[in-house]
Amino acid sequence: MSSIFHSNNTIRKLTVAAKMSTEAYTQHPEVAEMRQNYTQGTLLEEDINAYESPFHLFQVWFQESKTTLSLDREPNAMTLSTASPEGRVSSRVVLLKDYDHRGFVFYTNYSSRKALDLTSNPHASLNFWWGQRQIRVEGLATKTTLEESTAYYNTRPKASRLGAWASHQSSVIRSRKVLEDEMKILQEKYKETDDVPKPPFWGGFRIAPDVIEFWQGRPSRLHDRIEYRMMVDGEKQHKSLQNRNMSDMKITELYIYPLKSGRAVPVDKALVSGYGFEFDRLWMVVEDAKDHRVVTQRDEPQLVLIQPRLTCRGDSYNDGGKLCLSIVNCSSSECIEIPFRYQLHYHNMATVKSNIWGTDVQGIDEGDEAAEFLSGFLKRRVRLLIKDPKTRRPLNASRIPHESVFGYLPSTAFSDGFPFLFMSQATLDDVNKRLESKGAQIAKTSNFRPNLVMNGIEAYGEDTLKVVNVAGHTIFITSRCPRCSMPTNDPDTGELSQVEVSKEIMSYRRVDAGEQYAACIGMNAVSKDLGYHISVGDAIIVVETTTEHDRRGTDINPAFWDSVNPRPVTDCSKVYVAIGAVGALCAIAFALVRVHR
Repeated sequence: MSSIFHSNNTIRKLTVAAKMSTEAYTQHPEVAEMRQNYTQGTLLEEDINAYESPFHLFQVWFQESKTTLSLDREPNAMTLSTASPEGRVSSRVVLLKDYDHRGFVFYTNYSSRKALDLTSNPHASLNFWWGQRQIRVEGLATKTTLEESTAYYNTRPKASRLGAWASHQSSVIRSRKVLEDEMKILQEKYKETDDVPKPPFWGGFRIAPDVIEFWQGRPSRLHDRIEYRMMVDGEKQHKSLQNRNMSDMKITELYIYPLKSGRAVPVDKALVSGYGFEFDRLWMVVEDAKDHRVVTQRDEPQLVLIQPRLTCRGDSYNDGGKLCLSIVNCSSSECIEIPFRYQLHYHNMATVKSNIWGTDVQGIDEGDEAAEFLSGFLKRRVRLLIKDPKTRRPLNASRIPHESVFGYLPSTAFSDGFPFLFMSQATLDDVNKRLESKGAQIAKTSNFRPNLVMNGIEAYGEDTLKVVNVAGHTIFITSRCPRCSMPTNDPDTGELSQVEVSKEIMSYRRVDAGEQYAACIGMNAVSKDLGYHISVGDAIIVVETTTEHDRRGTDINPAFWDSVNPRPVTDCSKVYVAIGAVGALCAIAFALVRVHR
């Protein structure tokens, strides 16, 4: 049996004989009984407010660890985990040599396994363990500058500088004697001088964090965990890391738009269905012509004056009810009522094909009375369609996780592309602050037509959301929302009179590399599952953030959804078949990972 043993950062390959035991596995109850009750501290939300940044809190804990750890423990020892291009993860203990708001620094041989891993895959994790406290860091690694590496190298003892030359980390040698002989040669070479130059293959890495988690042990295993995550790309990191435990991040407004391009319907609670919110963009207006081209505010801004009202017997369309359409600012109280159809009646009805942004959609005509009402108001021949439930309009696969992640086949009715649109109140406030400074009319929420408005996050902070939890359910934030001319439409008059809105956001919100010629406000989203309610006041829990949103999706970044996509288990199954007991361990480990995720 061949084994590899590590010594002084260089690998010696030894061949040893090992007898494979055929006895049953031996249990170790003394290990199972090892436990310690943590009683030395707390970490509460109110404690966090005393620190101006996570780096400040790190500094306090680091200084305290110097006095609480035993003499044989090094407080700057940290476990570094890296992954190869093939995804094979390895961990080792390295020493922290510097830290500030830019990140955490360590030094190594650039030909070592960890350095090669970080060069090909810069994602890394650090873990500091200080008895009853831990700090976990996730981030991206970059090499320190030559000046930084040289300056630190020159502070090392002479023997350590010689060791950097002698030890070719992670390379295989015949025995330790090879290492010792190399060291003797170097000692002889530099015996008359203290000037040992830095090897060209030696230097530092800085892990720039996007996650810093503080863990404090508590009695009865009810531990405290506070996590900071980077929220805004491009700002100083100690300002852009925010507490993940954002208890004040809540939904403040909910809207559905039963008629595509029609007026908003504010609601206190909405059911998440296969199309997004139940009833959202379930109807749309099309031209009464052969191609049934969709009619929106882009060419008929007066559509925003059509007010939908829903009278429902339950939460869903299938429960029965009716849609009422009326015209705001109209002296006439006339409205048109469209009864909900029984699902059974759809099966024998002819469908009408239209097209939304290059995607064919199927609808069912709601009849002549509705068509006459809308045609009379818009002064053009139009028809009203409801989404055909027998057909599916899939989402853009390059912008969402793999379909196997979802508890249903994600789709949408007549929205432009996605089931939900998130927007923060702070974003709207910032847009209006800019408009007011130029003497322009301010925008309303309805200028941007979001489904969910939230507070507790800074302006444009929604750009960095990737996975959130609302009402106990997962929602994926898929892409930025590029803006057309609709924000220029005054929702009170139905006139394209607010041109300053589009002009202003175009001046500073062309922020998506995949949509270079459009301003982006708000974030598209899709729910992982359906059949639950979202209400005003619900908390939004941030699960994952990103600085890599790009409208081109996985076409430009194939690994974007790797953190949520299922991992293949085929190889694990093959190992189990091939090598029996070892395969069983593989299967058990995989099951544990799934449980903890």
